[in-house]
Amino acid sequence: MAQVSHLGIILDGNRRFADDKGIDRFAGHVFGAKKLEEVIGWCQELGIKHITVYAFSSENFTRTDEEVKMLMDLLAKKFKLSRWASLTMIWFWLAMFGALLSERPYPHYLIQPAVPGTILLALFLSNQRKVLKLVIVIAAILNGWWWYQIKFWGYPLVSYYINFGQYITGQKSLEEYRNYFDPRVNQTYRLGEYLKRSTLPQDRVFIWGDEPGVYALAERLPLGRYAVAYHVVDFNDYEATIKAWGKQPPKVVLVMDYEKRPFKEMELKLATDYVLAGKIDQARVYRFLEGK
Repeated sequence: MAQVSHLGIILDGNRRFADDKGIDRFAGHVFGAKKLEEVIGWCQELGIKHITVYAFSSENFTRTDEEVKMLMDLLAKKFKLSRWASLTMIWFWLAMFGALLSERPYPHYLIQPAVPGTILLALFLSNQRKVLKLVIVIAAILNGWWWYQIKFWGYPLVSYYINFGQYITGQKSLEEYRNYFDPRVNQTYRLGEYLKRSTLPQDRVFIWGDEPGVYALAERLPLGRYAVAYHVVDFNDYEATIKAWGKQPPKVVLVMDYEKRPFKEMELKLATDYVLAGKIDQARVYRFLEGK
């Protein structure tokens, strides 16, 4: 017997079924829709790849407006995405928009869409609705194209875990463990310890460089709205930084040797209101002259 590859189904008799059962005619259409879903499931099990369903003919428009509207609503309900899937898709697109907005290739930005993306993957694998699967596939293709355009970096995750394993088993010291990520990591910890030891919790500090982690380790707030030099430079917001400086001068200013971008107003304040107290690794340490 030849394998059936295409099956045509004509939906007919729902109203007669309802009349025989003594139920509302719209309920008969609902039962018919459920039976159609059951038949489609059988077709999938039997390997029938193509199904054509004749659900509504031009003659059906001669029925009452109320019945036509109910049938259209039923069709829309069966073919639209569920509220849960729709909300997850919206969440995913908004998260991707946030991750791609800056067009920077930082992989950690993709943490934002990771959760809704995982939910969509689970829906794709567990749900049999082709409409939903098609929408998810289209979303995956578009995001794959964006990934290619921005060329997100990759992180050597396996070596990170190997490094951690070597540390917890005593094969590496804490300094060697931190140094694996970047030689400046240990410097960041030393600067954080110095600021925490030499300033009060309410004191402000300022770092001219790209070392935002120092603020967190020192548990001290930055001078103004920016924690790194490249934000001040990128947004050309030297004026706002100096204005914040005037309101609450930082007790300690760290200027990194590798930071070559000029900040003339800062250099003037360092020359008149601060003293060079020393150096920690690549950081020149300036302390505020009290009474100035």
